[in-house]
Amino acid sequence: MTAESYDAANEQSAGSGELEARNKHLREKITSVRQAIKQGVAELFEIMKGEKARPVSEFPFQDELNDLEPFIRENPQVLGASIEVFDEQVDTGAGERIDLLALDRTAGAAQVTLIELKAGLAERHVLLQTQSYARWIKNHPDSIKLLLEKKKLYTENLDSNPKIIIVAPQIDPALLDLSQDIQFEFDFVELRRFGSKEKCYVVTDHKMQPQVPIKGVRSQEEWDWEKYQTKLGISKDRIKIGKSLLDKIVSICQEKQWSLTPIFRQKYIPFKFGSRNVLTITYWAENQFCYLTFKLGQPAEELGLTNPFPDIKHGFWSDYGEYFVRVEKPDFDISGYIPFMEAAYRNVTKG
Repeated sequence: MTAESYDAANEQSAGSGELEARNKHLREKITSVRQAIKQGVAELFEIMKGEKARPVSEFPFQDELNDLEPFIRENPQVLGASIEVFDEQVDTGAGERIDLLALDRTAGAAQVTLIELKAGLAERHVLLQTQSYARWIKNHPDSIKLLLEKKKLYTENLDSNPKIIIVAPQIDPALLDLSQDIQFEFDFVELRRFGSKEKCYVVTDHKMQPQVPIKGVRSQEEWDWEKYQTKLGISKDRIKIGKSLLDKIVSICQEKQWSLTPIFRQKYIPFKFGSRNVLTITYWAENQFCYLTFKLGQPAEELGLTNPFPDIKHGFWSDYGEYFVRVEKPDFDISGYIPFMEAAYRNVTKG
């Protein structure tokens, strides 16, 4: 669970210097924010230095179109650091409109993401609604590319098999179970706002689908090793590297009893905890290798991690919070990177 503060003051109504000074003063005084989620009830306290804890009243969203939607559009990072909204109220025909369209940039890819907003309880019917939207996106890749071009967003590695994010102050628990039988990837985010128009706090809770110990690869759609070769033109040698790497990761996950799910995607295979990538095997680079990424969230050296094989190409993608190594041969020794795997698992599952 995370809590973040956003200043909603309009800079037109106060001098920018005055506003910045006031916000800085408040930030310096706030020493902690306490959150408690119990039986669906959230309480948030603001604790000022030298003062007693003060409860912050809930400031609920009034509706989807005029309140929640513009809030998410202006603050997409509340749903994830890699989320970038590029369109809203997208007409799919037959009177249906997608609330928000976004890109989720991770592991060198940009996955199309649809965001469905509910100002009240998100109930079971939202699954049928979002499935319809997701199928439209998947079946109309040229329409998505045109929307991106209009916004001057050009991405070479576009994954048009969409991710679905459902945002509401409360999620029906049944959605988590039912969504597992649907081919699309889901992220369920309970979001509540506290405070006022001038200054508000947001509490987000990414609800986790039931996790089971890893057993093997789950193919989310048409992708598998054969399709990687026949449809994407990935060579047999690169496929061999990927297969060996995946088998080794699966073995380590089973040994550590990590509840991760590997999913075939277009040119990459993420190992997911809920909706979040922990590790990723990626083929985005057009060469004879593949890459393994670890969702560390910060540079390896800041975590006290050292590359066991410094001659292997490696680095940190700061935009994605991912450390990467280039895997050149099937006999790649992954054992030296187990501390990296452990750090990535802690980073993603700590919330």
